Amino acid sequence: MGRYGGGSRLAEGLELLRTTLEDYYGAVSYYRMGLKPEKKTDKPIAMVYTEECEEFNIPLVLGGILDQPYIWMMEYRICKNIRDVHQAIWAANKESE
Repeated sequence: MGRYGGGSRLAEGLELLRTTLEDYYGAVSYYRMGLKPEKKTDKPIAMVYTEECEEFNIPLVLGGILDQPYIWMMEYRICKNIRDVHQAIWAANKESE
């Protein structure tokens, strides 16, 4: 993404989402270990939308995959990837106990 046309702002927003998700899942990991995180971290709205779309098996916007907003699709992929990584870590830790 280039500097013109909002690409850098989009990249910054997606990076902020990654950071927010890592903070959120870090807090969840603390709770899973029986610890209390330093600060309360709310679930990012993109993750709420991701979970709702998966739970109800419906897209964010009516139509098929090509009808979905491209920024939402990038947010969805980031949410899914970060969640999958943390779930895999939790599963591996549970197996090693």
